[in-house]
Amino acid sequence: GLLVSADRSVPVQYADAPGAAPAGHVWSGEQAEVLEASDGWLRVRTARGTFWVAEADFRVVEQE
Repeated sequence: GLLVSADRSVPVQYADAPGAAPAGHVWSGEQAEVLEASDGWLRVRTARGTFWVAEADFRVVEQE
C-alpha cells in the first residue's frame, strides 16, 4: 500500500521505535508495507528501510 498522511503537504517524522526520538521524515505517498501495529504506532517497511510512524499521522491505503 501507500503511506498517506493526514496533511499530504507536510513531511511527518518517523522513529526507530514507538515513541522514540525522531530519526527522519517520511513523505505522503511512499510505498509501504505494515509489519505490525503497537500502541498507536505502525512499523512500516519502505524502500528506504524499516521504521515506526505514528498511526495518527499516517494511514496505509491500497493502490487503486
